[in-house]
Amino acid sequence: MLAQKEIEHFEAIADIHRENRDLESQLLKAREDKVQLQQTIKSTMERHHDFMQFVAENILPNSETLSRHLSKLTMESDQEQEPAVSSSHKDIDYQSLLKDVETMKQETEGKKPKRSLDSIVEEVKKHIPNSSYDEILSQIRQLQLQNNGTFKGLTIRSIIDYVLTSQDS
Repeated sequence: MLAQKEIEHFEAIADIHRENRDLESQLLKAREDKVQLQQTIKSTMERHHDFMQFVAENILPNSETLSRHLSKLTMESDQEQEPAVSSSHKDIDYQSLLKDVETMKQETEGKKPKRSLDSIVEEVKKHIPNSSYDEILSQIRQLQLQNNGTFKGLTIRSIIDYVLTSQDS
């Protein structure tokens, strides 16, 4: 009877050792998974940083919003701790970034000044002083309709030529 209890006791100890080995194996696997996940996070953060750096340098060089975000990303990546999932992307002020894009768009469009219809009529009138404002305006609007409702691709010279030709007809 005592021998039977000792055998059961040793079997219980053996079961505990097997469970310990299984737990140690699971712990080792979990640590390996953690390291792999940390490497993936770090790689993703570096790619995100590189992309944001590219955008800041090539697309939105004057964006304060992007500069602040890049500074924050750089500080996070410089820290010597284990990489954690960054919440920086949640901290981006997308509305400010959108305003930066709109400002850049306006500045780019500003390089090619758009003329108002009045300024076009006045310019044409300088070359055709005997025509009334309303006559010139009417002919310019006809040209605009023929040009799919826009002045795109038309120069002031081509508009003047059109108005002159229309008056001769």
